[in-house]
Amino acid sequence: MRLFRATCALDTLGMHVHHAEWKVCGMEAMERRRAAAERVRTAEDAVERLKAGFAGAGVKLPSLRVDPVSCAGDEPTPLVDLGRCNIDTALRLCEVLAEKESGHDG
Repeated sequence: MRLFRATCALDTLGMHVHHAEWKVCGMEAMERRRAAAERVRTAEDAVERLKAGFAGAGVKLPSLRVDPVSCAGDEPTPLVDLGRCNIDTALRLCEVLAEKESGHDG
């Protein structure tokens, strides 16, 4: 747990005076960690929904995942990595998009 003071009064020995003014920042850090974990969970949910949606259209993106590097650090900003695919998968995606554009859900 990290401690800090908004204002700091030092005595002649460099010691903090008014220890009652110390503020505990642990709660703020816990809230940030909770929010970060929620962002990662949301990204993981999006990946699962994308996998299911693509599977329903006959498309499998083998590299579809949450980018692990974007989840690093104290305040991650997760990215969904759609990854790479072979030419057959790319063509199938083109077919699915064309069907959607023309109004046919095949």
